[in-house]
Amino acid sequence: MNRRIALSAVVFAAMWFGSIPGNAQTTAPPDSVALEARVREIAATIRCPVCLNLSIADSPSELARDMRDVIREHLKRGETEAQVKAFFEARYGEWVDMKPKAHGFNLLVWLLPGVLVLAGGGLIVLLVRRWIGNSAATATAASAGTPSDEDRHRVQDELARGELD
Repeated sequence: MNRRIALSAVVFAAMWFGSIPGNAQTTAPPDSVALEARVREIAATIRCPVCLNLSIADSPSELARDMRDVIREHLKRGETEAQVKAFFEARYGEWVDMKPKAHGFNLLVWLLPGVLVLAGGGLIVLLVRRWIGNSAATATAASAGTPSDEDRHRVQDELARGELD
């Protein structure tokens, strides 16, 4: 019985320590870690042609994986980030850039949100002023309609006689 427990403990320990990732000799050299970081950084700025709303860094598609490999190859050849982006823009067009340049029609993408915020703020100010003006006019009309003492006596007399017109 003790032998079975001891054997089970040894097998369990072997399985446990054999599966710890720290024992594996798969650490990447520092150069490839820096290269992968640059690939990821550049890939985050390029739109995936398949997914459209994801960068190729975040896309699970095969094309995105191939595009990351192309970036890696260009960086290994010593090209700059601008050269890599120019390569993809030449192949897929300007829309492949996740952050469009602020010129031409793309200028609307940069200016329209600010214009809409300012227009919305102006509309809110206009509506608040109109609302305050209406409530002030209502208060003035309500105070102007306060009956005088003579009117109160007349109403009380008519109520006493039961004559209301």
